[in-house]
Amino acid sequence: MRSKVKTLINSLQQCHDKADIIANTYNSEMFNRIAVTNATEIVNISKDAIASFWGHFGSIPAPKNPMKMYILILDWVDTGHAVNTAAHAALIAQELWNGDPEWEEWLCNSFRKVSCIATQAEFEKALSFHEEYEYGVITESSFGDEPVALVFKPRYDWDPFFKSLKLYGACKAE
Repeated sequence: MRSKVKTLINSLQQCHDKADIIANTYNSEMFNRIAVTNATEIVNISKDAIASFWGHFGSIPAPKNPMKMYILILDWVDTGHAVNTAAHAALIAQELWNGDPEWEEWLCNSFRKVSCIATQAEFEKALSFHEEYEYGVITESSFGDEPVALVFKPRYDWDPFFKSLKLYGACKAE
């Protein structure tokens, strides 16, 4: 999947580079004449790259609910540490699920994350989903290596509990 994305990006970059060379090499009158003759080639390269890309994904219907990764951060963690914790959560998620087909699908098609603030009780309830959901525990050395956050593997469907959690930015104030 990643190779298809890289192929598309490389092909589009080639089109961009070719247009830049033409624009920087010739004056505007000459550019207009050359642009007309080269436009077809540039468009064809783009069409081929996009067709190749969508040919791979075109038969996959768009999901009604996009995949989401949940990150829960305890409410007593200050904002500065919470930012670091969220970054650590993303790295831990990559380490835990890199190569997993669902992880790859999320990376390529959604990349949506939901960062929530959790009370201790909500945090403990989230831990109780260990049989149904895969997650990683994030600790913070500044807090004696205590767990301060959870990162849940991306998925389409979530228990209503997760949707009831408060979004981090909507309620965190210091």
